[in-house]
Amino acid sequence: MRILHLSLNNFFSFKSAEFDFRDKSDLIFVSGLNGAGKSALFVEAIPWAIYGNTIREKVYGSTSREFSKDDVVNESEGKDCCVSIGFSVGTTPYSIFRYRNHSEYGNRVFLYEELFDANECSYDNVIHGFLKDISGESTKETNQKIIDLIGLNYSAYCNAVVFGQGTIKRFTQCTDAERRNILEDFLQLEIYTTAREIAKKDWKRLIETVSELTSERDICNARISEIQSQCTWAKGKVKDAQNELTNYDFSVKADLKIKTSRLVRIKNELQEISKALEDLDSVDVDDALQQIQEQQKELQPLDEAEDLRTESYYALASLNKSIHEWEEVQNRFSVGDDCPSCFRKLTKPAFTKYVDFLSTKISAARIKRGEIEEIFEEAAAIVKLLRELHDQEVKMTQTRQELDHKREREEASRKSLLEESKRIKAEISKAEDRSDGLAMNLEKAEEEVKKLTRLTGFLENVERVKNDRIEEVRKEADAAKFWMDGFSNKGVKDLIFAQSLGYLNDKLTRYAAAISGGTISVQIHRDLSVGVDITEGAKRYQTASGGQARRIDLMIGLALQSLVEAGWQDVNVKFIDEFDASLDKAGVDGFLQLLREESKQKSAIFIISHNDYLAKQLDQVINVELVNGQSQII
Repeated sequence: MRILHLSLNNFFSFKSAEFDFRDKSDLIFVSGLNGAGKSALFVEAIPWAIYGNTIREKVYGSTSREFSKDDVVNESEGKDCCVSIGFSVGTTPYSIFRYRNHSEYGNRVFLYEELFDANECSYDNVIHGFLKDISGESTKETNQKIIDLIGLNYSAYCNAVVFGQGTIKRFTQCTDAERRNILEDFLQLEIYTTAREIAKKDWKRLIETVSELTSERDICNARISEIQSQCTWAKGKVKDAQNELTNYDFSVKADLKIKTSRLVRIKNELQEISKALEDLDSVDVDDALQQIQEQQKELQPLDEAEDLRTESYYALASLNKSIHEWEEVQNRFSVGDDCPSCFRKLTKPAFTKYVDFLSTKISAARIKRGEIEEIFEEAAAIVKLLRELHDQEVKMTQTRQELDHKREREEASRKSLLEESKRIKAEISKAEDRSDGLAMNLEKAEEEVKKLTRLTGFLENVERVKNDRIEEVRKEADAAKFWMDGFSNKGVKDLIFAQSLGYLNDKLTRYAAAISGGTISVQIHRDLSVGVDITEGAKRYQTASGGQARRIDLMIGLALQSLVEAGWQDVNVKFIDEFDASLDKAGVDGFLQLLREESKQKSAIFIISHNDYLAKQLDQVINVELVNGQSQII
């Protein structure tokens, strides 16, 4: 990050100020009375604009004084505090605008990308450039985007860019854990801590995934065993169904053959019965009976004809008897015989008269007998005909009854055969349904076996996939464990610590030679304890004098700052605030020589001090003064 420009409005003692860092180089002396605003401009404003914190706030667990967030606001105005800073990362320029108690923006912060090349524009273009808002949705998110963009957190910035009294808790007074934290913070090893946490989180997640996959695999195995048992049972069911179907078919097929043959015979018998019924229907007995009855109606009743025949018979018999008697009388009597009526002697005239009388009577009787004989014969013929018709009627009636009985028998036979046929068909259908049901049971059992076999195959594939996935996740977990261990204190961080301690001790040797003239030797050991060797003096930091202790702290502070700068060399400015309080003239000269060598790698190093001797050693001077209670750059 290269700082390009700074603009202040109602920040601490400044009401309004602007500063361009791009035209500054070498060593620059910043002078001014206490409270004039030197530190506010060069030490406090930049970190507050970037991080929202000032050097006066908490740094590594210590505070210079009680400090409120609103203390940055100019007391005379009490509002509309804003600090904007322009900087570049690579060739891309950016701007940050941070507000406090602002009438329009409140306490917000904005991050902009400037749409021009930072190396090819004037200061005026930087101030009035075209800005693209790349802020986050919240202040917290924007702050994090700024840190990600710059690549340096607040603590590392303070120690890489600023060195001054009270900026950090003195390294020599820290515990081993605090020293380690300081070094980790300076070296920005939190990235490895974060990486270890990420790896640890991944490792835990992967271990949990392995456990879950193993559980799922075991459930799958249990399910496979369960399904295999079901499959074995289903196969047994298939075998039972096959045997049942085979046995049933064997036992029922012969019976079905018999019943089928019986159905054929029943069909033939029904055809014969149908023919017989047709033949019976062809006999028209009722018509013959009707003709007989009509003939009977045309004749007199039989009893009357019989009575007439009987009467005529008896009448004819009586006439025949009378004629016979009359003929016998006629033949038996002669003239002179006693008259059979008067018992007198018959005379010839009387006899002739009597004979004539008998002849007349016989002739009349014979005529009557002929008439009666005709009546008798006619009555006999009628009786005979009526009896014949009666006999025919009786015979026809009997025939009809016989036909009716035969029809009833045939109908009964047909009904019986139909019922038998229906029963046999029902039995055949039931047998076929039973056979079909057994076949369906067999098919279902076979389908169940197939389904269970397919499911077993699927679960076995799932098990293989789970095993493969478990192996993959275990490898990933091993890799995560490797990185978790690698990013631990005993891993890459330990290696970086070892290299950093070597770098620190080299810097301490150089700074000790420049500041103390070689009278003080300082080393930081592997356990982070501080080793001190003062020529003809203390051998431990705790027994050094106050001035010696402050020099040792200065050496360690500069070495730690160099360590931070070694990993972040793109910064173009550095601020040294009141460093010379514990240095004599030789120490100041040695320190200035170190700074002049370092300024060749940076654009400008700003030295904030009250030391007049130091001011005379530098060509560039910036004065900060209070004018009517407001800080101004002179």
